[in-house]
Amino acid sequence: MATYHGMCKNCGSLITIDDSKENCECVFCHCVFPRDEYSYQNKEKTNFDVESFTEDKAEWQYDSAQKEYCRQTGKSPAELTEQDEKIIWDYAGNHIAFFITWLLRHDYLGEMHYKNTHEQKDIEAVKKQEKTGMDILRQYCDMRFTKEDVAEQIIVFVEDYYEKDYVDDYSDYMGKKVLATDFSWDDYLAFEPILNSAFNCYCG
Repeated sequence: MATYHGMCKNCGSLITIDDSKENCECVFCHCVFPRDEYSYQNKEKTNFDVESFTEDKAEWQYDSAQKEYCRQTGKSPAELTEQDEKIIWDYAGNHIAFFITWLLRHDYLGEMHYKNTHEQKDIEAVKKQEKTGMDILRQYCDMRFTKEDVAEQIIVFVEDYYEKDYVDDYSDYMGKKVLATDFSWDDYLAFEPILNSAFNCYCG
């Protein structure tokens, strides 16, 4: 059995297609249709493992970010202030903040982010570039990125792309700035087309 991905002919959500079955059923709108009537396909994504992405945490990169920050500033870990620690956390989570910013700017954040009125205002502030994805990551995500942060209609893309290719794309773009810089709108906006291209290529 092979699986690949298409788009529901009714609601446009990403769906997984099993080539051993004649029909597809969208889990979002429950539309049932012949498997050859999806809108696009990506047969290179065969035997897809839906558990490929679970979460990402800034803390996993903290030690490396701290080492780089100490190199930049000439400080020892014992000399770090509370403000220094905040900057180090920003270094460690910048790649997550970039991805959350992309989700937010394309209205692909998970539903839980729209239940809090204050967070909704902050989301709009990020869209206006008055705040950043790092603000959302720090205040509402506890410096973690999980499936709950992603809208259901693109979870298939995120599961497949984030661990397999995203970190490489981010690292290739940022170069020596990986784990060595905090969020910058200039950096993000220059990187966003790479994310757009990855999504468009995945969609076919």
